[in-house]
Amino acid sequence: MAEAAPSPCAGLTVCDDFEGETLGQPPKTSLWAITAPMCNPQRGTATVDSTHAHSGTQAVKVVNDFGDAGGPPNYCDHVFFTNVSAFATATPQQVYARFYVYFGEPLSMGHVTFATMTDKNAMPGNGDQLRLGLNSEVFVWNRESDDAYLPELDMGGIDVQTSVTPMAQSWTCVEVHLDEIAGGIQAWVNGNSVDAGLIVGLSEDGAVVPNVSTVWVGTTDAGFHPFITDFGLGWETYNKDPADAMDLWFDDVAIASHPIGCLP
Repeated sequence: MAEAAPSPCAGLTVCDDFEGETLGQPPKTSLWAITAPMCNPQRGTATVDSTHAHSGTQAVKVVNDFGDAGGPPNYCDHVFFTNVSAFATATPQQVYARFYVYFGEPLSMGHVTFATMTDKNAMPGNGDQLRLGLNSEVFVWNRESDDAYLPELDMGGIDVQTSVTPMAQSWTCVEVHLDEIAGGIQAWVNGNSVDAGLIVGLSEDGAVVPNVSTVWVGTTDAGFHPFITDFGLGWETYNKDPADAMDLWFDDVAIASHPIGCLP
């Protein structure tokens, strides 16, 4: 008798494919809270949907209202579904998160965020969010505490030679690693390392790479050691530009203390 295939959730702290959940409702409250930081009321929505799915038939659809409720585009159009339970430890650890994202509309040139993490070690007073998103249509990290970018900005925006552009209307696998012990971050897109030592720059280990991590490593947040207390997926834009509006879907979300990888 053939052995059963191992569960794709084996060994993972959080593993959610959103199957079996009620369509049109938020994802299960045992894992996720719907959040819109600094906003009351929140105008965006994050609900289980069957329009697109990476595996099975369901995923979480995020809609940023972006003025549909009346009036001009508003910062509070943003929304995230956020996990806190995976970060109960009081000591630094290795944090890995993997998810699939489907951008339903063309990308804009603006600065937007689709993954956000509260960093307990952020500089006080200036904001504590570590963000993964897009700028100039390519993946970027952004640190709210000093508004540093990785890869860094030049006069024309992000140097597109140092990052990668996801395809709209297609599923993209994203995995991130936050080293809370030694410091630094890594990222993989569709299983490929986005490493500043190669041709792109979404990773840093404390070493300065010119035109990629000079600002990130050399600012007042030098010695970057993230200490993450939550992990959220959604959409947030900072330009109040209708071109930044997006409907997007997330599926097969996992969090662990070890590398996860994309699904076969």
